[in-house]
Amino acid sequence: MSIDNAVPSRLSGTSAPAPAEPAPQEPEHGVREAVAALRRNADFRRMWIGQAISETGSSVSVLAFPLLALAITGSAINAGLVATVGFIASLLGQIPAGHLADTVDKRRLLIVSDLVRAACLFSVMAMALATWYRTDVMIVLTSLNTLAFAVTGPSQTSALRAVVSDQELAEASALLQGRSYAIQLLTPTIGGLLFAASRALPFVLDACTFLFSAGCTARIKTPLTPAPGAEQPRFAVSFARGWNTLWKTRILRWLTLYGTSTNLTVSVLMYSVVLGSGGSAAGVRRLGITLTVCGLAGLAGATAGPYVQRRLDLHHVLIASCAIRTLAMLPAVLIGGGLTQSIAMIIVVLTSPIARAAVSTAQLMSVPREILGSVSGATGLLATCAQPLAPIFAGLLLELTAGRVTFTVLAGAFAVMAVGLALPPSLRIRAAA
Repeated sequence: MSIDNAVPSRLSGTSAPAPAEPAPQEPEHGVREAVAALRRNADFRRMWIGQAISETGSSVSVLAFPLLALAITGSAINAGLVATVGFIASLLGQIPAGHLADTVDKRRLLIVSDLVRAACLFSVMAMALATWYRTDVMIVLTSLNTLAFAVTGPSQTSALRAVVSDQELAEASALLQGRSYAIQLLTPTIGGLLFAASRALPFVLDACTFLFSAGCTARIKTPLTPAPGAEQPRFAVSFARGWNTLWKTRILRWLTLYGTSTNLTVSVLMYSVVLGSGGSAAGVRRLGITLTVCGLAGLAGATAGPYVQRRLDLHHVLIASCAIRTLAMLPAVLIGGGLTQSIAMIIVVLTSPIARAAVSTAQLMSVPREILGSVSGATGLLATCAQPLAPIFAGLLLELTAGRVTFTVLAGAFAVMAVGLALPPSLRIRAAA
């Protein structure tokens, strides 16, 4: 995207105007130059490191919440109830999240969120040490922890746009994706070992990571407040503006539809592979290997993402991603078996960070900064609202049909997405534009 700069003509000794001087242009960055610039960006480093540490702690403790409920009460219902309430709180927290990102100091919001989450986790740690458990108390603590996380999503997006230049957004998004996959490789195992050593250890570690993250955010020097004199709309106005912008902007509508459908389909695939392992020793071993390879594949996809974005526009990235996923399903449809299903899942995970980073970059470049929070809140809510249905769909497909039929349905879903994405020319946007 370019903006024409009007340059006033200067008069020479005669009455004829001199040619207008061309507007200076910034040199185009390659991937290596952009990554080097991000490394020199102290505020981006602080943001990346702080979020990496806190995300590591959260990944360590995520399984400890239901395990603690199960260990103390012996009730699987209690464990499931806590997880369900946490997910509902996450959805509810996304409703005011966009308004807060656009109207308050994002640095202060991120710090307060980290401190609230640390306090919740220290409280859970105390429950674990005392071997004392009440479902209502755990629900309150889980809800507060999840709400504090949910309201910061759009603020983190807006903060990223503030500290990173447009030329480096693709690489910044890829670094965030790669960080998440790298963390997921080891943290579940670490969390299980810590919980086995002491039920309180995962929560202590997670709480400390949030204190560290709050310290990193406090050191960010880039202003993260709304622009001076900017309008401070009420919640209803801000909420409506975000959804109105989403509805009226064609590229945002298509990206949100793509995000909602692909999140649901990929989640159904993953639950199908997990449930399809059958619980046998061989199936569990294969599943463990598959999940490890998926982490490596996701890391490889995140590394390749910036190079792909600078060579293909968003339109072709998404079509190619869906086409590759469709082809990956075919061996599981034609041959069947756990191995072909695992390979299909690995290929899908390989393409996921490439597509996700491209979508994230396009959204950041398509939305004005002053309403980025409201729009991010709306798109995030829609993109995740269907995911609770994934385990149910996967279970029904496996229960009522054979494994090949399940993967036939998934292949058809990816194929429909590829055909649908071939229609909108508004998706033709390059990360380097």
